[in-house]
Amino acid sequence: MQDGAFVPTRHGHYSIVYTAKDSFGTTATEVYSVLAVSEIPELTVENPANVPTNVTLGYPIVVEEPTITGGTGNVACVVTVTGPDGSYEVEDSFIPDVAGKWTVTYTATDYIGTTATNSFELEASAGDVPVVYDTLVLPKIFLNNVSYVLPEVYADDYSTGKKVSSLCDVKIEYADKTEMKKAGDTFVPSVTENGEKIKVTYFSGNAQLDTREIPTVIIREENTIYVKNYVYGEGISITDKDANNKYWNALQITAEQEGDVSWTFANPQVAELLTMKFSSIEKKTMFDSMQITLTDVENPDESATLYLGVGGATVTVTNGSFETVVDMSLMKKTIFNFGYEDGRFKFEKVN
Repeated sequence: MQDGAFVPTRHGHYSIVYTAKDSFGTTATEVYSVLAVSEIPELTVENPANVPTNVTLGYPIVVEEPTITGGTGNVACVVTVTGPDGSYEVEDSFIPDVAGKWTVTYTATDYIGTTATNSFELEASAGDVPVVYDTLVLPKIFLNNVSYVLPEVYADDYSTGKKVSSLCDVKIEYADKTEMKKAGDTFVPSVTENGEKIKVTYFSGNAQLDTREIPTVIIREENTIYVKNYVYGEGISITDKDANNKYWNALQITAEQEGDVSWTFANPQVAELLTMKFSSIEKKTMFDSMQITLTDVENPDESATLYLGVGGATVTVTNGSFETVVDMSLMKKTIFNFGYEDGRFKFEKVN
């Protein structure tokens, strides 16, 4: 040992033993084997294959792992990106935000401090349209005469060679109306026909960024509330009265075509402790399966689905990774509830 450092004098394997001892005399050891050689292989860094040479401003550039050989012990690698405005370290990716030459440099350092570097250059230039990073989340269905806030979405324009961020403009079209808004403004849909679709277009400058067509349902007119209009779908009919024209406390939904049909409940609900009741109609409920999906209104990528596979006398309930077979026939009048609690569905056969 020299000044606390181990200095091997001959080629071969050495054992470094660490020993710890507590106040009771109990000891513990850890042994590391080290191979001492007369010459350490040269530390080298090889750039990844197929590195980019021309890129578009505003779009992420993935930093691939280099090939590192030689050196001794564990080797750490730091990636530095240098652009017209300076240098900074990155990990998995970076976004060039200024036009011009960019340099990606890999610096490898082994256990004893030996370093090696390699780099490549790329040219960044502006694209044809602004870049949007925000995810546009709009309601699946508008409720008529209800105020909505148009989601704030920013567009980054690089046409000058540098990033200029601004709120998107929004065009709203339906019937004979056209309304111009700014992202973040409020909007109140006002249609005359239930289910009429409203076209919402986000754009920046002359670039159209995203377009959605959103159906609008009429729930209230003067002193009348149309509960059945909360259910929106195509290829279905909805009844809320019996043969004597008296209102039920439920809705009857009937498929008007063969094949798959679907509908959406237009009014957002709080998922936790949500409960809904379903009832099949004797000798008329003849579908093969049913899928119930709850989707987060603020993050559509977050959803939960309950599957019902219908057999002659059983229903297979698939809830995430759990599957249960329930003795029930939908060809008879069968009532069942489903709900959502503690992050998972609940299913209950009533009769």
